[in-house]
Amino acid sequence: MTVEPQSDRLLVALHVPATAAGDPALPGLLKSGNEAALEDHLRIVGSDIAHSLDIQQDEVTLSAPAITARPGPDRVSIDVELRYAIAPGGRNFSARLNAFTSKDGPVRTVARYRPGAGSEQVVSITGPAARIAFDPSLTAVLTSFAARGLRALFDSGDQLLFLVCLLLPMRRPRAILGLYAVGALAQAVAMTFFVAGGPALSTWLPGVSMAAASAIVIAATQNIARARVRWVLYLTAVFGVLNGCSLGQSAASIAQFAGAHLPLAMFAFAAVVLLGELWLGALIGAFRISIDDHGLPDRIVVLAGSTLVAHSAIHRVMERGQVVAQTGSFGGERAVTYLTLVWITAILLAAMAQAVWRAPVRAHAS
Repeated sequence: MTVEPQSDRLLVALHVPATAAGDPALPGLLKSGNEAALEDHLRIVGSDIAHSLDIQQDEVTLSAPAITARPGPDRVSIDVELRYAIAPGGRNFSARLNAFTSKDGPVRTVARYRPGAGSEQVVSITGPAARIAFDPSLTAVLTSFAARGLRALFDSGDQLLFLVCLLLPMRRPRAILGLYAVGALAQAVAMTFFVAGGPALSTWLPGVSMAAASAIVIAATQNIARARVRWVLYLTAVFGVLNGCSLGQSAASIAQFAGAHLPLAMFAFAAVVLLGELWLGALIGAFRISIDDHGLPDRIVVLAGSTLVAHSAIHRVMERGQVVAQTGSFGGERAVTYLTLVWITAILLAAMAQAVWRAPVRAHAS
């Protein structure tokens, strides 16, 4: 499907498989040679497609178009051309895509919007019918991507569990801000790289998601073992990168709806996620302080909370590990192997460092 404003008209051209046109008799008529009957069916199918697309400008449905429908060169598809009258220089068009159905399965709609000035916008979607705006305004894009960022923040729940792990022990405000800064920076960098190279990195995503859940387990273990802040800082950076990849995948999947405002749309998405994490951290921190004010022993709170978080995170690791096993992707299998080796190496290095730093010092006279 192509949508192209031309002076005082909007030209919409579609190439539709006959099996997805909504007329069960059409595939047979295309091969039968009965041109009169085929012409009648094409007229009905063309009108039905125009009605289903419901092309709008400024949220107002355009008047009925001039319709031309003809068989495709391969005689298994049809070409439909819709010509709408519009005001010169008009914009803010939208259409209801994915209105096609097929007995063979979901039908993907690929729409190309070609404005008179500016780059082409390509939208490729499948699933239920949805209204898609072509060349949307900056305000609409920022609002939409901010809402999608807020949804992504709560979709997996990994950030919430990791924040709980960070804030269960009573820490100094400076240490908390340092941990947030490192995690936010790691997330932002990972999101940027994933949006830029999403297709190449998507095969690794199941393994990355499992690794992020395992990082939560390690964070809970650090609380129980009373790890030093610098080790928590290192883990926060690792989790930020892993979780940032998942967030980047969410951002990359909706990047096609940003039109000409992709950089600002990605900024709005990331800003809402990072500020939302800061807000969640403030709530968790206030709740933790209120618990401390009630006189509950810090060690008991840390042990109980970390155990609950670790239990939930272990379930996430197992569930995501099953996804990796089911997909059988080469990238996912390598991710599992590398995850195991990395964590084993990290634990051994931590043990060696502790052994060196805690070596007995020579006694001296008082």
